[in-house]
Amino acid sequence: MFPFNCLNNYSTTVTVGKSRLSWAPFHGERAGIKLHAAYRASNGQLWNVVKTTASNHDGPVGEQLADIAFILVQDRAYGKIERIDHYLLEVQPFVIRLKDNIHLHNSRTFLTETRHREFPDHT
Repeated sequence: MFPFNCLNNYSTTVTVGKSRLSWAPFHGERAGIKLHAAYRASNGQLWNVVKTTASNHDGPVGEQLADIAFILVQDRAYGKIERIDHYLLEVQPFVIRLKDNIHLHNSRTFLTETRHREFPDHT
C-alpha cells in the first residue's frame, strides 16, 4: 500500500487519419484526441478522465483533474508558475516535476525522517 493519498495525472494521445476525426485536427494530415486520466496511486483505481482534442495543452486540464482530498502528482507538461500559485491559494497539495529552465528563489533542502537522503524543497 502506498503511504500517501496521491492522485497521479497522465495523458496519452491517440491519432488517426484526418478524415476519421475531422473535428479534431492535429498535425498535417493527422487528427487525434488526448485522454487525460487521474488515478489513485494507492490502488491504481481510475478517478477521473477528461477527453480533449490532441492539439490541446495538458496544463489547463490538470486543474480539472485536481482534488484537494489528494496530493496531486503531475509531470512537467502540467507545470506553470501561475498554476502552482493557484494550487497554493486553493490549498491543493501537489508534486510537479518542473522544466530545467525554471529558476526558483528561496529553495532549501530538508532531510527525511530517516535522515538518509536529502530532497530539494522549492516552496
